[in-house]
Amino acid sequence: MLSLDRDWRFAHPDMSRVVRELYAMERELWSALDAHRPRTAARRPGLRERLVDEGSALAYHAELPGVAGDAVEVRVEGAMLHLRAERRVDAPEGYKPLRTDRHGATLSRAIELPCPVDIGCVTAELRAGVLSVRLPKVAAAAPRSIPVSIV
Repeated sequence: MLSLDRDWRFAHPDMSRVVRELYAMERELWSALDAHRPRTAARRPGLRERLVDEGSALAYHAELPGVAGDAVEVRVEGAMLHLRAERRVDAPEGYKPLRTDRHGATLSRAIELPCPVDIGCVTAELRAGVLSVRLPKVAAAAPRSIPVSIV
């Protein structure tokens, strides 16, 4: 029987080995469960986004649920696309929140662009919580087909 005033490792010599084995089994169990869990955005904190090369332009898409259009800032500086968005969660006027699970958040990203873009032709649109930014490539960076002559 273990005494509360003594260290458990000295009370039973095999207890340290048993505890180590239990911790090892727990790690294996969580590892096995994690391997079968689907990789979803809920497991990864932050912003769901993607940058796609469409040939003559780059397309950037980001999911911004609950963000108003006036709370989004998009800038292009050199070879970087900068995004800043703020989700505000305010109670309607005259109401006092008793419980809230949604909190305001500020998101900020700097994405390195893989090629030069025409800054004057960049467009951004926020529709149904999805920000879409179209970044046309400069003429020199746009892909083009080169005819091959047969000699």
